[in-house]
Amino acid sequence: ILMGKSISVAHSTMEEVMAQSFDAKGSEAGGYALEFDGTDEYLDCGDVTVINGASALTISGWMHPDMDSDNDIIFSKDGTDTDNRILLYIDVSTEDLYIKYESSGTDQYGIYTSFTTAVYQNKWTHFAVVFNGSGSGNSGKLKLYLNGSAVVLSFTGTIASTITNASGQSFYIGKSGSEYFDGKIDEVRIWNDVRTDAEILANYNRS
Repeated sequence: ILMGKSISVAHSTMEEVMAQSFDAKGSEAGGYALEFDGTDEYLDCGDVTVINGASALTISGWMHPDMDSDNDIIFSKDGTDTDNRILLYIDVSTEDLYIKYESSGTDQYGIYTSFTTAVYQNKWTHFAVVFNGSGSGNSGKLKLYLNGSAVVLSFTGTIASTITNASGQSFYIGKSGSEYFDGKIDEVRIWNDVRTDAEILANYNRS
């Protein structure tokens, strides 16, 4: 994976970033990725409407986290307040990776408890979050893949059959509220369907 170059992002929009050309593999031509300083930089993708109230969704991409301190926010879509949102983030202090939903302040989330600095710090890792509202139980509704393989999640609460409807609110890469991401992110993709194991592995292998 050649992602040695980077673009510094400060309150950028998806329109600005997409003005860059992309190569056949999906990464930006010339091996560029988005670099975030963990302080105030993020990408505003606007209201990605396929996420709002979705019952089938897949979000994937590549991350290269510094994992120095605090929480590293990979992506989020917040409602009118932070009691209604969806986000993927690293809790650096506990070395856990969270896929979190909040609806009216009620937490529903899956945790991968082995996202250690020894394995993932300052390394490129492919992620895929798969939400299937018609799945059986928490593990059937919410799945996480790292580098093309599903990982075991621990759950809190009962995963709902639809995602929080944050209509009119932006989907952010590298930000939620006043928390940000420190490191690099590349090739974020969103599908309004449940990607299969084979499709996720193929997407990982093509990058």
